[in-house]
Amino acid sequence: MPQQFATARWSKIPWLGACIVALFGCGKSAPLPAPDVPDQPLPTVPAVPLEASFTALHAKEDLGNEVRWDVALVLAEISTITYDTDAEQVRRLRELGAETVKPLARKHSQGLVASDAKTVVIAFRGTEPTVPADIVTDINIFSRRTREGRVHAGFHQSVSDLYELAIAEAVRQGAQDKVVWVTGHSLG
Repeated sequence: MPQQFATARWSKIPWLGACIVALFGCGKSAPLPAPDVPDQPLPTVPAVPLEASFTALHAKEDLGNEVRWDVALVLAEISTITYDTDAEQVRRLRELGAETVKPLARKHSQGLVASDAKTVVIAFRGTEPTVPADIVTDINIFSRRTREGRVHAGFHQSVSDLYELAIAEAVRQGAQDKVVWVTGHSLG
């Protein structure tokens, strides 16, 4: 009887049950049904190795469903660079072809804005598992309602900490007349 009472009491808090299931699982789960998406061919992998270069970001052409591997590579590389020290960020982004690099930090959120004559990139750094404030941000699992929909509260706070700073820097670097890319990793 006490077990039934405890189960009934906790079942009235659905979000707690969802958190417990998410953290610990609930045994074997059935495979999810396939979404109602028409079959599409897998992206073709480039035949030759690519080299990350800022100039890949100049591309404006729409290739339909084709993956722009050159663009994906440089954006992934920039996402990785956000974890470096400020001086290392500047050095590595200049090697990729950026002319202007501005590391950003506010509270415990970091990112950068980098540009050349045709492109501006805004990049946000994700979680560093050795930084307690980052772990607290990740643990903030509640969602927050925004104009765009519901979003992870920790992610929303991290982006909010840097948003105005990043936009102001992107505009200072000429974003209104350039191709703008936004990238990041994890919470980024």
